[in-house]
Amino acid sequence: DYPSVGQLAMQLEQNNIQPIFAVTENMKDVYMELTKMIPKSEVGVLSSDSKNVVQLIEGAYNKLSSKVTVTHDILPENVRVEYMPLCAHPKQEGPNKGVCDEVQVGHEVSVLSFSFNPSLILS
Repeated sequence: DYPSVGQLAMQLEQNNIQPIFAVTENMKDVYMELTKMIPKSEVGVLSSDSKNVVQLIEGAYNKLSSKVTVTHDILPENVRVEYMPLCAHPKQEGPNKGVCDEVQVGHEVSVLSFSFNPSLILS
């Protein structure tokens, strides 16, 4: 048996591994969808002779190292957290993530604000 994408993503995240997928043009869309399920991953397209592999890895690394992501694991049923990134290039990558993209060296991401909305029903 092979691990599921979820299991793979969990192991990569737990071990702080940021995969870079170097793929051919015809596989780019498939791997772009995969990066939506695997946190801190990036896709680069190889040239036909693969001579751009070093530049591809450098570019993907720079993208990964310029992205700040805040997320959470399982929360109690009565707590809801929404992240609203406060930065120059905010991104929404899902309901449980706040992302600031293209953070340059020396630039500060001062706050990623979030709100707690407890939905307790008291009888």
